[in-house]
Amino acid sequence: MRKLNTLGLALLGLVLAAGSFGFATAADSPAPALVRRAFIPAVAGDDSVFVPGQSTATPTPQPGGCAGPRTDVKVLADALAGFDREPEAATVNQLLMAERPAGITNATARIDPFEARVVEMTVYLQGYQRTASGGIELAIAQSPAGEAMLAYFPATPCLANTPVETLALISSARTALQLACGNPPDSGIYKPLGGSATISGVPFWGRQHTSTTGAPSGVELGPVLTFDFSEATSCDANASKTPYPTATPTPVVQEILTNVLPQTTTPGSTVAVTIITVPAVAGKMCGYTITDAGNDQVAAGNLAATGADGRVSWQVPLPADMAIGKARVTPQCPGLPTDGSASLYIVP
Repeated sequence: MRKLNTLGLALLGLVLAAGSFGFATAADSPAPALVRRAFIPAVAGDDSVFVPGQSTATPTPQPGGCAGPRTDVKVLADALAGFDREPEAATVNQLLMAERPAGITNATARIDPFEARVVEMTVYLQGYQRTASGGIELAIAQSPAGEAMLAYFPATPCLANTPVETLALISSARTALQLACGNPPDSGIYKPLGGSATISGVPFWGRQHTSTTGAPSGVELGPVLTFDFSEATSCDANASKTPYPTATPTPVVQEILTNVLPQTTTPGSTVAVTIITVPAVAGKMCGYTITDAGNDQVAAGNLAATGADGRVSWQVPLPADMAIGKARVTPQCPGLPTDGSASLYIVP
């Protein structure tokens, strides 16, 4: 089993067609099989339910916090979240067959041992949606037409109390999903998916589901910590599954991803900033700005053209007196959808 190591995840992330980056879609808060990605994607909406074809753009607020019932447990921000991150092999069906404990409420603490471990599974993707507070709910199953359960990818605003190391894993997994399959519809409509992936995450007892895509028992992965898409398959629910669809001959930029490596660093260090157009489009002019935790601009990059792979990169020295905390790396691509930013964590 692989150690869920944040630094290793970020380094291996470079391998995603140049790397699994601390990517954020231009609306901040996603790889070949077993390639770790270190990304941070766009967010918008966290606890609406899957109803195919029905918009959830204005869902009814859910009790229990930003991510719904038992938010602190679901985003690994609770006092009992310091368990071993070494994953153990599991299957969707094993989790679906688990018996739900009685009497779970919004105040129920982490349930040991079921919720105090990390499991790793190979799954088929059935569909996903963006939820009310910006999270992504992904329906997964053991087979393409099997019984589904939900895997949860929290939004950055719901992770205020999550430790930085764990936040980096969560953000990497979320962006790896978005890089592989794109963003869920902003309207909140459930979008069918295809393809398969290897994922790891924490079993979590969430809301029980009846007519929706979630499990009747309420078992979920909450949160997902790694997502490795099988590029021999396709996220397109109607595709032949192999090979992965190629870009259109005349692609139009739909979103901008921003990569920062390392994602966690110290003042005075150097980081690599990469901006990627999705789909890949050459010749687009992009730059960036970096603002620190005090909202002061500490670095900026002149406009440069993307290459054939849709990427443009800079090596950026950070100021030695840069404020400690969460900095932001914002893409600057005139005429393109750059309405978000990536997170950069500055530690002493």
